[in-house]
Amino acid sequence: YRDVSLSGGTSITINGEINQGLLEESLKAYVSEHNVPAVDAKLVIPTSPDQEVSIVPEQKGLTLGVSDVATQVVAAVAENNFDVEVSPKVELPKVKADDLKPLVAQARAAIKTSSNGLYNVIDNFAKTHAGSYKVAVVELGGSNRSAFYQADEITVTASTYKVFTAYIALQKIEQGKLRLDSPTGMGTVDHCMQRMILVSDNDCAVAVSETIGWSEMHKIARAAGFSRTSLTSNTGNLYSTARDETKLLAKLHNGGLINSEHTKYLLDLMKRQVYRTGIPAGSSGAVVADKVGFLGGYNHDMGIVYGPKATYALTIMTTGSSFANIKLLASQISDFYNQ
Repeated sequence: YRDVSLSGGTSITINGEINQGLLEESLKAYVSEHNVPAVDAKLVIPTSPDQEVSIVPEQKGLTLGVSDVATQVVAAVAENNFDVEVSPKVELPKVKADDLKPLVAQARAAIKTSSNGLYNVIDNFAKTHAGSYKVAVVELGGSNRSAFYQADEITVTASTYKVFTAYIALQKIEQGKLRLDSPTGMGTVDHCMQRMILVSDNDCAVAVSETIGWSEMHKIARAAGFSRTSLTSNTGNLYSTARDETKLLAKLHNGGLINSEHTKYLLDLMKRQVYRTGIPAGSSGAVVADKVGFLGGYNHDMGIVYGPKATYALTIMTTGSSFANIKLLASQISDFYNQ
């Protein structure tokens, strides 16, 4: 080894035999002086010993593994091989575990408060609890965090369809085609609206729906964007999805369906409905305007949650599960939004 010189910014000229130790020292000095980056860097050994050996960095931020570079240079030159490229190992900066704790905490916090984090809450719950789940949740304002789990799968609505009936009836009133004191087969529209929302009375819900017309309600719902909702069916059941029902709640909240007076009328009824063991029970410290549905193996709850730190529309539709599980899932979603 007679001479190792660094030239051309990122090159090494080699004359004579190579002493690997001295080559390493020269490389270390060069890397230190020039702050050579080295992610996926290549060491290019030319076709002739009279030409330069070049370090070709690909990305900034890390330093070359100089021992590995030197070993490969020595091996290549010893074999009189001047027409190869070698990729040196990258030496990462040495960092103490304690130095990483703030970064780890930030990463965990980001996951917990992201939409992906919210989806993971629902996904983990669905995989560890009995029954099947269709869930859609949308933050109303704030950071707009949302999650959709099997949310486009069509399922039997049970009594959650009554919110569709209610908003359409109120829309007809605004159009002058119906009045709160208009008669139905079970009393006035106002009487039946209160009965079907507060205590989920089926006869009143059917009476209001028949007053409007099932096919008319179906057409109005589809025109409003509830594309996977069916309010008329030959099987006797009505169908919707968690996404459509959450969209309905969001549109109510934003005033996109009926005027503010009628929106307040409907949401006030939903805040006072008597079945509170699902979303309301799982939403500590929150006011909840919701409507449940239960029919055979179907247990559903859809509602707007006015929480301490976030307001969100949530629909949980289940098959083979229970309102106890709806409460537990609602509680985990509440924890996510209000941490």
